[in-house]
Amino acid sequence: MRETSASTCEQPVRIAVIGADGFIGRHIVQSLGRDSAWWIRAIARASQPTSARTTGAAERRIADARDYAALASALRGVDIVVHAVAGAPSTIRRTVVPVYRAAEHNRCRRIVYIGTAVVHGQAPTENTNEETPLPAGQRLPYNRAKLWAERKFFALARRGSVEVTVLRPGIVYGPGSRWISETADALLAGRAGLVEGGAGFCNAIHVKNVVHAIHLAALAPQAAGEAFLLGEEPPITWREFYGRIAEPLGIDVASISVLTAQEPGLRIVDLVTSPLHWASVRALRNLVPVKWRARAARIATGASHSSPYETPLRADLETTLLHRARHLPNWQKARELLGYRPILGPSEAWRDTIEWLASAGYPVISADQDIGISGGAESGLALPGNASRKNHQNS
Repeated sequence: MRETSASTCEQPVRIAVIGADGFIGRHIVQSLGRDSAWWIRAIARASQPTSARTTGAAERRIADARDYAALASALRGVDIVVHAVAGAPSTIRRTVVPVYRAAEHNRCRRIVYIGTAVVHGQAPTENTNEETPLPAGQRLPYNRAKLWAERKFFALARRGSVEVTVLRPGIVYGPGSRWISETADALLAGRAGLVEGGAGFCNAIHVKNVVHAIHLAALAPQAAGEAFLLGEEPPITWREFYGRIAEPLGIDVASISVLTAQEPGLRIVDLVTSPLHWASVRALRNLVPVKWRARAARIATGASHSSPYETPLRADLETTLLHRARHLPNWQKARELLGYRPILGPSEAWRDTIEWLASAGYPVISADQDIGISGGAESGLALPGNASRKNHQNS
């Protein structure tokens, strides 16, 4: 399929990014803002100092994604809306209707909603794709909120005038990713751990590959009303994911502790300990600049990462489910309908990530290394149909 491009349009595509100061939102604005085929309006919840603002936008507006009136003003004259708002489950749910109604009020053409692959669960079943029935009774509040939001957007689109396209990336890494900074913090502090040795699949995708998919989803006529799983190749395990962060920090991946898994059975503590859902603590933590967190983690390191753990550690529910994933979702649909191919291969993607880690103040020895790219076949895990190790070159 020939890739759809904004450059084929006579006028720039007018796109608004809601959540522009978030991790994915910043990358959308910075990437598309460098292309004259796009006109970007960055919409954020609060004013930021100039030095902290997302760069690359033609305009910047302040609007809370839960506030219809503010959004109705902020989306004036926009053709495409990207919903890249993150937050607690309650925030996720409360942004859907105001965003859709404001887009409809302004006669926007399409909303691209940044969903998540965990609507299929942290450990999807074999051969999972977009047609696979989504599991009922998800155990994590975040999963349930994202699933509700996705379904609500589609329901609104069936009755309304604005198209909706949903993208479902997995673990999004790259510059600014909490999956990178928090893993580095844990490694340096000697408190990182892997369930069952990290043999499960990590459904990782670099943020620049996600932004590329957003570009395609915003323009492709056939994307209207569709959901797309996203990924990249070759597949990696959680042990490999941790290793790609540990090695540049001079930490032997073999020294990482084995976590005690949390067995089935929902407990009240799950709602407190799972890192994605302890929203208030995460929000406070994120107020601390990455460089300060890196400095604190480095001070706390001592010799803790050079020897085995003395006390067994227990994984929270989310980590247990993620590290036990034995299958990856199949993202063939994105290939076929969007023409999606990762624009960053693994070596470039991880070099970009580790260079950011170094720039953020972490004690990186070298970002220019042989990452040792390999997939999960050696661990006996089942590869999805689109993850053939014989065909993982980027197009």
